[in-house]
Amino acid sequence: MNRTSTKPLDDDCLLDGELHPAIRLRLERVRELPVPAVANLHGVERDADGRPMLVWDYVGGQALEEAVDSMSEDQRVAVRREVMLAIESLHAAGLAHGAIHERNVILDPHGRVRLTHVSPLLYDDPQVDRDEADAMFDRLGFAPAPGVATIAPEPVQRPDPLRVRALVGAALAAMLGLLLVVSIVWYASVE
Repeated sequence: MNRTSTKPLDDDCLLDGELHPAIRLRLERVRELPVPAVANLHGVERDADGRPMLVWDYVGGQALEEAVDSMSEDQRVAVRREVMLAIESLHAAGLAHGAIHERNVILDPHGRVRLTHVSPLLYDDPQVDRDEADAMFDRLGFAPAPGVATIAPEPVQRPDPLRVRALVGAALAAMLGLLLVVSIVWYASVE
């Protein structure tokens, strides 16, 4: 069995003691992430006191705050690049991490960067992650690395489901109307 770690859910994520529906949807998206640099979320379980807890894959290794003092400048450049690539991969999947800091960036035993504990709160602005990452690197004394400038990707445009349904309904109505007109014209020409 894989090792897991748990993290209590903030009260902001609950509605009448249950998981807020919007938070539930976000966590489902986090569980389906195809981003290997992000720890896997297994789901939500209740602890012995009934408090909801997020259950994540345990990521072995060292938190960035512990590893930074023993890192060479080349390693720092590589780590910064990997963190930014992991963040941009999340953004490409339509999510923002929302809690980038030196305890949520883990260097696994192979030296790979893994992001842990994606925030369940609804952060829709990817710039939040970029700003948090820049602040984290400043706190840890990382020098800006050449070629690691953060470039904002094109925002993921997700169609509004209600608008999509309305457009599909309008298209179907137009097709039925056209079919009705063609049928009337054909029927009139046959007689």
